[in-house]
Amino acid sequence: MSFYPSTVASGGDKGGFCGVVAEGRVAGLLSVPAAASECNENAAAGAEGGGVGASSWETTVSAATVELIEEKAGRSSWSLENRQFRYWLLDRLHGLLPYESRERACHRISSDSSSVTLNRATGKARYCGVCRCENPWVCPLCAPIIQAARAEQVSSVLKWGHAEGVAFLKLAFTCAHELGDPLADLLDRQVKALRSFKGARAVRLLLREIGFIGSVTSKEATWGPSAGWHPHQHEYWMCSRVDGVDLDLLKAKLSAQWSRACERQGLYANPAFGLYLGRRKEDEIKAGAESGYLTKSGTAAGYLVKSGTAAAIELAGGAYKQASKPHKQGHLSPMELLATDRPWADELFLEFYRAFKGRKQLVFSRAILRIYGDLFGTEPGEDWEPVEVDNGYQKDDEVVIALDYGRLNALREAKKAVTVLELVESGRIREAADLVERVWADWVDERYRRAVAWYRADGAAFGPDPAYQDGVVLW
Repeated sequence: MSFYPSTVASGGDKGGFCGVVAEGRVAGLLSVPAAASECNENAAAGAEGGGVGASSWETTVSAATVELIEEKAGRSSWSLENRQFRYWLLDRLHGLLPYESRERACHRISSDSSSVTLNRATGKARYCGVCRCENPWVCPLCAPIIQAARAEQVSSVLKWGHAEGVAFLKLAFTCAHELGDPLADLLDRQVKALRSFKGARAVRLLLREIGFIGSVTSKEATWGPSAGWHPHQHEYWMCSRVDGVDLDLLKAKLSAQWSRACERQGLYANPAFGLYLGRRKEDEIKAGAESGYLTKSGTAAGYLVKSGTAAAIELAGGAYKQASKPHKQGHLSPMELLATDRPWADELFLEFYRAFKGRKQLVFSRAILRIYGDLFGTEPGEDWEPVEVDNGYQKDDEVVIALDYGRLNALREAKKAVTVLELVESGRIREAADLVERVWADWVDERYRRAVAWYRADGAAFGPDPAYQDGVVLW
């Protein structure tokens, strides 16, 4: 990737690479408040007051976790909708993962067509043409995009089932675990136990009785200080003959089979607590309130949304789930572990990253895939697809600042990436472009000073004379 300046997009200045594009056409389209949100003090300070309004939703974690987060980050709220916080989490992620991991390149490497775009319809700015890791488990920027798409897919299936008079059973599978149990080992044995459970003749007969059609499943894991990792699987079963079925009796029979399946894998599942079963109310499905059970995540609809697409959110976003029951308030989700910024939490987060890497987050059964294909003429697709769409230019997008690799990296290191977006959203596009150039100049100076120091450390009497091309230092 070249560091050389080149011509900016049509309509911009020619004095530098970071050109302002179509400022006059964009500035008048915005009605975004100029005051920065309460959780964006750092960005607001860097922009001298520029920013956007407070986020539309936020959530609160356990008091102990809030203390740890506030001590490091100086924030009074914990919200994945807060852009400044998500970029802070991304920096934490880059610092923890191995150098060769794909996630370390997320939003750090650009293409020749990288830019800051502003959507004229929504007034939102974003970076286009940058590398995306497409990890639905740990990336605070890519995962919400993936989970928002998955929430829509699950919600559409639920609403179709309601319209057709199909019932949905909500299930959760778990087993006993202790502090110190390796997460990867627990997951592998649970997968084998679930395969054994669903293949058992007694279970197949029960499924036939309730008219089982298909299922949507998702895995997740939280960590607690008393019992360690708590991996479990959420499922929705689509059934045609549930009316009149004694659900308590059905749960007892399924729980007995689940306990036997776990025993065969060296696990223990309490018949009373190892399996949860309940029926979703039709009015809740009609309102879309249950889509969050499947994709509980930092989606566009919200973090741990309780309405709208709440069933889809439970299934597709286990990494972002927050403990909601009193006896689980001490449990931390992987994103809470990442935000805690303590050595023990870092080790646990890396364990989660290694254990879930390569695993599918949301799985549609074959019957559900056929139904989805009949409804939309396509399959739900892979995780990279919604990220690829978000990374490309969309309808009503306007390129306002063109970027290269060096300037993008400089913004990231200076922690000004969010500030630039907020300035653009507030209509201060010229100021945003100037900020990019100032940050770039400081970054070049610092790089040159480092190079001189390295030469002198190797015994050179003087630092090398800087080589310039088009006003840019070459190393």
